[in-house]
Amino acid sequence: MEAFGNAGNVSDIVLSDMPKMVFIVEDDPSLRTLYEEMLDDEGLRGFSFSSSNEALEMLSGYTPRALVTDVDGLGEMNGLKLAQTLRERRHDLPVLVVSGGTHEAEARGLNLSYLPKPARLAEIVDKLKALLSTEQMVPA
Repeated sequence: MEAFGNAGNVSDIVLSDMPKMVFIVEDDPSLRTLYEEMLDDEGLRGFSFSSSNEALEMLSGYTPRALVTDVDGLGEMNGLKLAQTLRERRHDLPVLVVSGGTHEAEARGLNLSYLPKPARLAEIVDKLKALLSTEQMVPA
């Protein structure tokens, strides 16, 4: 799966992907790839971006089912601000923050789920599944 931030091509999103689309915003390319593969194994479609601005550019017309984001190293807007911006469009958007920084209290204060890095993939999958199981289903 090619990273959206690298591909820069909205045509990769097809209508059947919409209900299972998860945005990944992470500055580490190896983690982006791992997260995409993990989501694919779970029947979801991961679209990754190396910066918050890249993710926002692709949002005209698309709202992901969930967001997995780092906090730092994402350009002008950190991952917490990105989550707030996306939640303005969809207030119940499931957001999982995976960060090596000291952002847990701030993330939880914004009602965002949080896992510290390094997080095991199984932890990320379990947390994301829990978030998705409590959301209202997005119409296909």
